[in-house]
Amino acid sequence: MARQRTTKSIASRIELDYYRRTHPLRAWRARCAAAGFVVPLLVLASFVAGGDEEPASPGPLTAAHALATGRCEECHARWSGVEDANCAACHPRGRHHESQVFDPACASCHSEHGGAQTLARPADVHCTQCHADLTVRGRRQSLDFARHVDSFARHPEFAFRRERRADPGTVKLDHRKHLELSMPTLGRTMACADCHRPDETGRRMRPIEYERDCRSCHELSLEGELAGRRATHGSTMSRLRDELRGFATERVLDPLAARDGSAAPPLLPDGRTREQAIADGSVTRWIERAVADAFDFVTRVRCAECHELARDADGTPSGVAAPAIPARWMAHAEFDHEAHAPAGAPVSDGACAGCHAGVQASTRSADVLLPGIESCSECHGVTARADCVLCHGYHPPRAAASRATRAR
Repeated sequence: MARQRTTKSIASRIELDYYRRTHPLRAWRARCAAAGFVVPLLVLASFVAGGDEEPASPGPLTAAHALATGRCEECHARWSGVEDANCAACHPRGRHHESQVFDPACASCHSEHGGAQTLARPADVHCTQCHADLTVRGRRQSLDFARHVDSFARHPEFAFRRERRADPGTVKLDHRKHLELSMPTLGRTMACADCHRPDETGRRMRPIEYERDCRSCHELSLEGELAGRRATHGSTMSRLRDELRGFATERVLDPLAARDGSAAPPLLPDGRTREQAIADGSVTRWIERAVADAFDFVTRVRCAECHELARDADGTPSGVAAPAIPARWMAHAEFDHEAHAPAGAPVSDGACAGCHAGVQASTRSADVLLPGIESCSECHGVTARADCVLCHGYHPPRAAASRATRAR
């Protein structure tokens, strides 16, 4: 009779605890895995116990931190990461914004041992984690420029263009007229670089100064009785009157020593002596008339050519309006003029006009002749970098100023 095979008989032949038996291949694999984990730890521990932590280092330090080579404890707490307090010992930091909702650790943005790019050039994700959908004190930020910026392609227009701001400067400036003038002292027409000069860093432009940038064309020379003399720029009205009175007095006291070619004052038409002219008031009247005429000429012609004048109730000039020329239009951004100049060449008028469009046609000092985001987009994001930290810094300017002070 044939043996019958049932499910129960077949199942009884299966060893249910086969996995508990030692197998040479499985044992060898487990030993290798354990050794691969334990041996490196033992090797590193032996170096640390001997005072040599170099094998545990992820790489060399950047040049900025090279002085700390071999002194890991200056940045790292033992068996932990970099602590902010160690960074703040050399790099004073301030809050990015008074309403920021969290304060990231230094090392979350600045990563050492990976080269200068990872240390000083954090990835955009560190900025866009907030600015892609910014909230302030639990509510949505109402300013468009602060929200939804998750890439350079979505960067909003600059505020001064978006809001159509006017230049608050009070100096009367006609760019078109200046760029069309032929300067005898230069032997050519004026150029942008004749007034706009880079500072010692090459990054920004120096503020316009009268003595350096304006005086050669806008001399405060006098006419009439005090012809040949020059008034001092920047004087108050009272100091201007005192200066003019000094010029007139010098001419009276030494009328024949008019070395500037001007005529001597007509004080003695009838043969009177100087003492007689002084005694009868002729000298005083001449001085006051000369001062009044010179003051009227300087304020009406020389000062008013470039400046707005404040006046008393009777119309007498009482002061010159402060120039109010903005030192920086974008306080939260950096710009490097030198980096935008043609390679190996100074900035030319053509290069200036490439970004500062409309300068040649501008006749009003209120015109803001700075480029917009569209101009920047022609290169940035196409052939040039467009990451956030290229133009923007996370830390407020006061922290940077503190670092510069410590460096000196």
